[in-house]
Amino acid sequence: MQKTLITLIASGLTIGIHQAYPVGAEEAEGQETLTGLWAGTLSVEGQRPRLFLNIEDFAESCSIAYESRDEQPYLELAAVEPFCSNAKIEADFAAVSAIMTGSLNNDGRIEAIWKQGGYRLSVEFERFTDPALEIVSSGQDQYLGDFEGILATPNGDLPLVLTLEKTPYRLKAMIESPSQAPDTFFGASDITMSANEISLIVPQIGAIFQGLWNAENRSWSGEFVQGGEALPMTFQASKE
Repeated sequence: MQKTLITLIASGLTIGIHQAYPVGAEEAEGQETLTGLWAGTLSVEGQRPRLFLNIEDFAESCSIAYESRDEQPYLELAAVEPFCSNAKIEADFAAVSAIMTGSLNNDGRIEAIWKQGGYRLSVEFERFTDPALEIVSSGQDQYLGDFEGILATPNGDLPLVLTLEKTPYRLKAMIESPSQAPDTFFGASDITMSANEISLIVPQIGAIFQGLWNAENRSWSGEFVQGGEALPMTFQASKE
């Protein structure tokens, strides 16, 4: 029996909600803010999972959420009662039984300790800058929005929707299979973009899309690769 090209991923995920909690009264004026998106990589038993930290460091409160970039892109889990003060942070990610403490060093990076499952791991986070976001922020808004297409698979035609969305810190790309999993969006862990080319890695479904931009038709045309099979694919800008 042939497998369906897009496989649904069954998972019991709890989406964290950002909450703001007081910081210490000793927060100094003019101190460098920790607000932003930070990227780091853990190293444990030969694996190197990549993490994002999304920090909102306000004058009297802060919120911290983390994201597993390679496993569940764009799913943020919020810390319980996070602490941010004097360039130091503490975060209890109760949803995954992990605790992180860290501080900003002289190089502008966060040096942290990640404790989880009996491990005590050192990890360094640096501010994340997204070249793809810079491209769409420089007048290339035509790249953004919903793009629809039909993937011709051995088991029949499969409608897909590609969504490209600009956020304050990065470009987001998500793929939906409306006939298989309506309103379920699989995020891209890696996005590479040039003036007329895009490449996406979507880890939850083991897929890669590489395409070229057609300005006249407002479409991305290229190949959709999954399970070692490469199929032609065109995503056309939605008319809605």
